[in-house]
Amino acid sequence: MLAQIRALGSTFGAAYPSSGYAYIPQISAASKAYQGTTASIDLSGARPAMGAVLAVSPVAQLTDLSGVNDGSNLYLGFPLYLLPSASGVAVSGAGTASITFSVHPTLFLGERLYFQWAVFDSLAPAGYTLSDALLVRIGK
Repeated sequence: MLAQIRALGSTFGAAYPSSGYAYIPQISAASKAYQGTTASIDLSGARPAMGAVLAVSPVAQLTDLSGVNDGSNLYLGFPLYLLPSASGVAVSGAGTASITFSVHPTLFLGERLYFQWAVFDSLAPAGYTLSDALLVRIGK
């Protein structure tokens, strides 16, 4: 019964922090993705005044980006899309950012999307930090 599908927002995986664990970016959903509403994907704990991009994919897949198992894990498979674009968004002075999107009022019920933030961090060993990941299911 498609009418019984509820919206879901659940985190998984682990963040890839900055050097010395000074900043540990975390992903969250301030609002769930119900059909016909606006949903929000939020970032907290990032190094302030940096740039960030939110990646989204219909597929979850673990990929070790470093190749040396240091925790630099991408939890999204392909196809992979960047929001709002490859230019990204600014992280606030409090280490937060947010992207909102409209959920179609009649389509995508039960669809799952996977999200993960990447923060450009010049002081991090790899030049970036990664949040944990978020599974979002479109509900009614």
